Amino acid sequence: MRSILAATLLAALATPAFAAKDVKVNVKWDEGEIKDAKMELFELKEGSTLPLWTTGAVTKRKEAPIGAAIKGQSFSMPAGGTKRFVLVMENKGKKDLYFFASPHTVDPAKHSLGFDFRCLCLNHAYHAPAGQTWYRVVELRLDPDFSGKEVEVNHALVAVTKKRAEANQTKGAVVDPP
Repeated sequence: MRSILAATLLAALATPAFAAKDVKVNVKWDEGEIKDAKMELFELKEGSTLPLWTTGAVTKRKEAPIGAAIKGQSFSMPAGGTKRFVLVMENKGKKDLYFFASPHTVDPAKHSLGFDFRCLCLNHAYHAPAGQTWYRVVELRLDPDFSGKEVEVNHALVAVTKKRAEANQTKGAVVDPP
């Protein structure tokens, strides 16, 4: 009897209803007034074990903990999965850039439940020094019962003055990379 129950359960788990489904995730950025930099997505450098939310800036891009670019800022991952990757902003300007990200939106909104993006919209101001490459390790998690097949996540990046970024620092914001 036990073997019949086990076989039935294994057969049920093997059906498409129980199989992990891939979800296409499209990440979009509205850089607004930010003119000398744009946000890009990269895989973590192979073998890297950097903790979530590691943030830094490097003079040479090759010093950043990044691997291959995520083409089209889109990727697929299974429902129930976790994906850690790196946000990268190369400041090609001659002035330091201070910015923050407004809370992201998920489209369609009905797929927000079970979508957990541990990103950069945490009421923090960030600092991308002139001529340097800024990066942040982020993570996306999808619940096993995530209902969508495709989702778009949108962030608006907002440039702020150094003074405003520093004033926000007293409220727990991170201005300079560690």
